[in-house]
Amino acid sequence: MNRILLRTVAGVLAAFPLLMVGAQEEEEVNADLNNSGGFAVSTSGELQSLAVAGTQKKSFGKDHAYFAVSGTITFNPSMTTTKGVTLGGNVGLSADASMGQQCQSGISEAYLSAAGNFGEFQFGNQSSAADEMSIDGTTVLGGQEGAAGSIANVFNVSGGSLLQTGITADDGIATKIIYMSPILKGAQLGVSYTPNSQSVGMLQNVTNINYQYHMAPYVTQGNLQNETDDSGFKTPNANEKHSRSNPSSLPAKDDDLSAGAFYLNGVTAALAYNYGSDEAFNLALAGCGWYGQGKPQAPGDGRVVEDLIAFQVGGTIGYKIFKLAIGYADNLKSLMTKVYKASEGIQKGADMGKVYTAGLALEYKSWKASAGYYHSVKKYAEKGDQTTGQVITGTVDYKILDGVVAYGEFDHVRTKGRSTKEKRSWVNSTTPFEDNQGNFFWLGTKINF
Repeated sequence: MNRILLRTVAGVLAAFPLLMVGAQEEEEVNADLNNSGGFAVSTSGELQSLAVAGTQKKSFGKDHAYFAVSGTITFNPSMTTTKGVTLGGNVGLSADASMGQQCQSGISEAYLSAAGNFGEFQFGNQSSAADEMSIDGTTVLGGQEGAAGSIANVFNVSGGSLLQTGITADDGIATKIIYMSPILKGAQLGVSYTPNSQSVGMLQNVTNINYQYHMAPYVTQGNLQNETDDSGFKTPNANEKHSRSNPSSLPAKDDDLSAGAFYLNGVTAALAYNYGSDEAFNLALAGCGWYGQGKPQAPGDGRVVEDLIAFQVGGTIGYKIFKLAIGYADNLKSLMTKVYKASEGIQKGADMGKVYTAGLALEYKSWKASAGYYHSVKKYAEKGDQTTGQVITGTVDYKILDGVVAYGEFDHVRTKGRSTKEKRSWVNSTTPFEDNQGNFFWLGTKINF
């Protein structure tokens, strides 16, 4: 029943702009368009380059020196009718060239839109309303924005730790319908619907030692330091002792709480409020919620996972050159397996993690200095067995010209694996269970147009 209702609502939202225009006679519509301001295409985008160097306790093959160039260009074709309705859309193209890797490029967003005094409808591949409107502690930061930036490209996160803010990338660029209300006395409502999502961002937390490698032998991934047999198990070595910290076979696929999970019929909603201006006292608040029907990744898997239910609240407060931001996100039991296995440490009381963020910025003329703190906790049992992530960030930005910024950033990162102290020492993995910490220095430029 819920699914039928959601799809009915989605159909009405998708058809609304067409019904609104279709109510007019065909000749009237053509005349309206012909007498309008005409067809136009605007462009915008961001180009950036960065270099980072640092040290960490457990590198596991990650480069300590890293260089990247990336960019996004968005094309916005539109036509405004004499009735005040703007018909158009967006097509975003992105490219990312990182040291030692081939350039990755593709379409970052593509959607149609209809906007007017009724608000705006979007249909296509785009971030959800909650993703776009959410506020957390990284909102005011400069540089790579601490934990919201590219730390995972250079730092090996302990298995299971959360190192992203909010519930971002909950459905990536999955096809969706979005409605953004008009802004009324500083308040705006946004809702979106996603029929199917195979990617759940931070909620999935897939590591190199869980379900994804049960779909293919480890030997094809090159993650074992020793040979494997056809089943993907490590070849026994008579001179090696196996123990809890050095098991003789791969862990069960249920080891990771959310391994292989996704959701259907996803709905997000966000309510934001803005007051004041940057030249005086200003305030911004946002509350966001996510819902989706949890599903296992593989058909016939037999596992049952929790629904996606999560929320995030945050806000900023500022006066002239100062601005403070805070945020809190709770993933509850989103997409976690409902089958608890005490032998694997997944017991009643486990959850998918909470995230706390704070940021403070000082902006004066062409300079901006900011500092931020990120903390996350994810539980595998009621007491003791958990993973944590922490990031302390400091940045300095300098505006060279309008739209051109140079920045420097320092990050201290610390993650702790499960409290059971399991160490998959036999796996040369990019996400080990072992604890890790590191310090990183970033230099970069951003060009916005």
